[in-house]
Amino acid sequence: VHLLLCLSSALQQDLISSTERAALHSYLAQGQLELVAEVVAGLNTRDVAERPLARTFSAWTCMVCFDIQESIGWACPDQHRFCSECMRHHVDSVTYPRCPQVGCEYELQEDDFKFLIVPVDRIEAFRRARLTGAIDTLAEGEEHIMRCPRPECGNAVILPPNKGRFRFDCECGSVAFCTQCHQAPYHYHAECGRVQTLRERWLAWNEADARRAEALRVAVRAHAELEADEQWKAANCRLCPKCSRPVSKVDGCDQMVCGRSYHGGDQQPGCGTSFDFSRAKRYMAVVTQRRVIPEKGAKLRERSKNSFHPFAQCSLCHKRGIAGLRFRCIH
Repeated sequence: VHLLLCLSSALQQDLISSTERAALHSYLAQGQLELVAEVVAGLNTRDVAERPLARTFSAWTCMVCFDIQESIGWACPDQHRFCSECMRHHVDSVTYPRCPQVGCEYELQEDDFKFLIVPVDRIEAFRRARLTGAIDTLAEGEEHIMRCPRPECGNAVILPPNKGRFRFDCECGSVAFCTQCHQAPYHYHAECGRVQTLRERWLAWNEADARRAEALRVAVRAHAELEADEQWKAANCRLCPKCSRPVSKVDGCDQMVCGRSYHGGDQQPGCGTSFDFSRAKRYMAVVTQRRVIPEKGAKLRERSKNSFHPFAQCSLCHKRGIAGLRFRCIH
């Protein structure tokens, strides 16, 4: 039994290739147990929770499932012991699992995950969650964490308070966006509150160009969705006093923990700070918009015929003084 457990552990730890696996299977079928044992001994496999108890130890009872156990199971440094099956269920259901013993504060580490032989993707998810939590704890006071919008990226920077807007260029190559209103691409020549207005006016000038107009309509719709999301967060969210992450309350009391439900479960990225929801700072919507009075393209062209810009220089011919329409990209 111990030999089979060691083989299972080696497979879980990716210590055996597919070719070696087939060879060992052949040796087992031929009854060459000593040869297999020598190979496994040279793999330096880690101890596993399913290893049978030594003869000098008595069977014990798992305090979660109350089954009699004849393997070593898992134990925290304070020797609170639970069976491997219960612990794996616990690890699967909680992002940052702790010892199940009431009052024990021990948090499982990556070595505990490997000892329990949890899947590799769960270990990777644990590493990513730990990294995200570490980044969240770096922000202090009024500082803000700005993350790349691409879900597969996750890069982040810490923005100092009251610095104003600037261009965020992520190393992953995603489209640069504004750190204040989150709109992309970044708008050098327009304040955040004017971007939507200018986009709508520019859309009126490009009604004949279907592809360009559709792209602008997509941007307008995306802004409307972003604005609705920001307004919802302003009405329903408070800011974590530690990392400034928006937190919403579904039901229950006002006691909150950043990144999860107060009593466990519903794991999300967060720094783990406990706070009172009703006393926390309200989330402020960062998307602004000016009301646009609709004008037809023909009317705009007629109105612009007599306009003159004496101090403007053409970017193509470099002549000063532009009569009629003057175009300036906001990006």
